[in-house]
Amino acid sequence: MRLRPAFPALLALACAALATVPSDYWRLDGARNGAYLRYGMQGLEVLALQHALIAAGVPCPENSAFDTTTLSAVRTFQQRSAITVDGVVGPQTIAALDRALGVQPPRGIPPRPNAAMSGSAFMTATWNMDRTRRESAILTELSRGNLPPFERRFVSVTVTGVGPDGLSHSVTYQVMPDYLAIGSDTNFVRIPTNPLTAQRVADQFGCSLPTRKMVNQIWRAAAARFAPIPMTPGPQMMSNAYFQEHNRRIELQRAGRPLGLLLGGTKKDVVISNRLLSYPLRVAIYGWHQLNGTPIQPLSTVHENTYADYSHGIRLVKKSVVVDGRSMDIVDVLRSASLSYLLSDEGRMPTPRIPGVPEPR
Repeated sequence: MRLRPAFPALLALACAALATVPSDYWRLDGARNGAYLRYGMQGLEVLALQHALIAAGVPCPENSAFDTTTLSAVRTFQQRSAITVDGVVGPQTIAALDRALGVQPPRGIPPRPNAAMSGSAFMTATWNMDRTRRESAILTELSRGNLPPFERRFVSVTVTGVGPDGLSHSVTYQVMPDYLAIGSDTNFVRIPTNPLTAQRVADQFGCSLPTRKMVNQIWRAAAARFAPIPMTPGPQMMSNAYFQEHNRRIELQRAGRPLGLLLGGTKKDVVISNRLLSYPLRVAIYGWHQLNGTPIQPLSTVHENTYADYSHGIRLVKKSVVVDGRSMDIVDVLRSASLSYLLSDEGRMPTPRIPGVPEPR
């Protein structure tokens, strides 16, 4: 007798209550967005698939090879999930794995339009705009997916520590390898924005801004660290000319290193902070670490929340994190009295976002 369609969904919910999300589950984001995994392929993405199948209750090898046994496991999972049984892993199968593992599907970064402006073209187009119009143009470009492809390949950062309960906990989160930019891989400009724009972009992309503690963690995890490059202070710090020149100098530092490495030391971070509860109309900035690990910029809320200069950068972190092997929303981690210490050195954060930007429904 054939199972009713409702039964697989109920079975998935039951399994989700028991499932542990593998720490490398994020590697399946490519398949989620149409980069299909098929028989004959090899690599870390296939290994992540194998880990996910095992977590979902389907026996599978762990050899990084999409071999006949893995193909059989995929088909078994697809049949159990009442979806197309073709042995190919794409958005439909990943959605079924999400349900089986209790993972909330993340919002995503839109594909970059074929006719999108380059970084230098955007700088030219906004050269004479005032700050308000430029922020609007930045939000428009990023919302339509005009950021370089290398920034879509987030990097894993794992930290552990003993909590107030006396137990050791760990969290793995995915961070953008570089500061938010507009353009292509061959022509991009790291683009400072005010915190209001940054939060809106983060919401659209299913991301969060980092805390001060996370900025430190990311700097320590960086594959390449550079000395900060301060420029002459003054009103010109907020100009396109300064944005472009600072980007050029960072690129000279980065020369010879591939795109996609986790970088540290190039910008101050716009951060979320409990201080913003007392100063909701300010921007919180922190970082710009020197090579010895000391940040030039202590946590500051001096500037108003429409301010952004060349030294500021937006580093996005995916909202979906893995805590002790289970998927959680970073907001829930930061609000937790027992887990917030993993990501915050200001205690629990009741409102871990930029004030003045409504939460998306």
